[in-house]
Amino acid sequence: MGFWILGAGKFGRIAAERIREKHPPALITVVDNDQDALDALDSGVEALHMPGGEFLFNALSRENAPDWIVPAIPVHMAYEWIMARLEREKSPWPLPVPFEIADQVPNPLWGQQGTLYASQADFLCPDNCPEPEHHCFKTGLPRENLFDIFRRMQAPGYTQVVIQSYQLTPGVGGIKPDDLFLAEKQVLAASGPVLVCTACRCHGVINGLELT
Repeated sequence: MGFWILGAGKFGRIAAERIREKHPPALITVVDNDQDALDALDSGVEALHMPGGEFLFNALSRENAPDWIVPAIPVHMAYEWIMARLEREKSPWPLPVPFEIADQVPNPLWGQQGTLYASQADFLCPDNCPEPEHHCFKTGLPRENLFDIFRRMQAPGYTQVVIQSYQLTPGVGGIKPDDLFLAEKQVLAASGPVLVCTACRCHGVINGLELT
């Protein structure tokens, strides 16, 4: 199996270590523009010194794709990748997420440029959470999948494109490359503004865009 980990900070190192423990023969590539962070990685992984977003845009194609992409950098990776791809032939314009969306997601938090974060937790989650399907690992209380909440949001005039993050090991989430290409296709097919959403069962982020 092949894994591309974008980011060699704390969460990138955790991802590399846990994936190696679960899949010893895996081909693991870690990308970061911080050489010191790359030097701190365990041996047995390929370390590439460059920005993770730049690497993903230049390297990912239908013919050249890993089994899993693990975002470990503080950006909405799927959204940034789609925007960069669209800029080759289109004129994508970032849009703030509509304010009424915040009333439809748990624990909303506004970021810069109209980015909306959501979380099922109002506490710091343990980094070894196995992400149970129907309940919270820490509290034991029942909870709904956040990606399902995103899919049923009511956003008149907007098309919702939801990309699911899957748990690869406790505390490590990954995205399928095919899901990125599908999301790009859905954005191109939209007739108006789009909400690009990425979520696992508990945490997620939403950005808006429009093709002009």
